[in-house]
Amino acid sequence: MELAAVKNKIDNHFKKLPTRPDYDGFVTIQEGISWAKSHPYALKKTTSDNTLYIDASKLDFGNLSTSDFPEEGVIKNQDLLNKGNLYSSILNHTLAATVYALGNVNMILQDREKRTVVIINDKATD
Repeated sequence: MELAAVKNKIDNHFKKLPTRPDYDGFVTIQEGISWAKSHPYALKKTTSDNTLYIDASKLDFGNLSTSDFPEEGVIKNQDLLNKGNLYSSILNHTLAATVYALGNVNMILQDREKRTVVIINDKATD
């Protein structure tokens, strides 16, 4: 591919970014549903264009606590679809979108004092 064609492809890609529901790093429930409907084969043939990208720092994990992780640095499955989060999500739209998007998610507690976690991008987040 010649340089002009590559530049054109990159320019077109950047022009389309603001139209994506994940452009701001957060996806509402309705945006996620609409995206899934318009990309029905995304799980079977995943590409960078049919995948949504979420900024985990914009999510609300509700009643998840560092005590839910037995140790630092170990993958732990966290069920965000728990009773407390479901009740709280009625009035908290950010929590509702997080619970809806992630549900059961594998996470690692990085630092208990700083309360930092990593979300594992695997089948649980597909």
